[in-house]
Amino acid sequence: MSSLDSVIQKVSGVDAEAIGKMTDEDKVKVCLGASEKDIAKLDSLKKEAEQYLRLGKETVPVVLFVYLITKFEAYLEDIITTACQTNPSLISLPLNADEEEVIAEVGKRIDKRVDEIGEDVLEKTMQIPFSLICKAAKTTPKELDRAKAIRNIHIHNRGFVNKRNQKRIGNAAMGEYVPISIQYLIETKDKIFLTCLGIDKAVIERYPETINL
Repeated sequence: MSSLDSVIQKVSGVDAEAIGKMTDEDKVKVCLGASEKDIAKLDSLKKEAEQYLRLGKETVPVVLFVYLITKFEAYLEDIITTACQTNPSLISLPLNADEEEVIAEVGKRIDKRVDEIGEDVLEKTMQIPFSLICKAAKTTPKELDRAKAIRNIHIHNRGFVNKRNQKRIGNAAMGEYVPISIQYLIETKDKIFLTCLGIDKAVIERYPETINL
């Protein structure tokens, strides 16, 4: 028995066998006056705190990632709608088309994958170089769409790959769980932020009248 164990036995009256099973942390607690009951309670609280921390590390990135991708989708809809409100002919509407008509028509055209929105709406319809903007942001249209697909499976399938999104995700088997780490969240956030800045700049340069909206 070590000198510390001897002190613990004298101070607390705990027998040698029980002391032998204690961790160094428990021994410190006893020296500070904590009873075995207190130690058990503290250990229980520690395990509970560790469980909440683990749950937080798993859940918080998912919640923030879902919010990020949803806001990105809303941004794309807003920036396209804004440009088309001042230039309704872009989406084959008359110049006197009202706001509701523009919103409805844009809604039909963006109900698709991110890479398809980039090619069909931004590049072909609006002449905005989406692929080049993504490249400058160190990403690609397909990578951004992959992020959207990952968001989708976390909303609709608890994070497990389903048939609808498997090809878009690309490197995961059917039924495989796709985690969202804090690192992936931050990297995706940075790429989306730079992509949005690039789209803003390109839209303002090509359609300067949108600034007034």
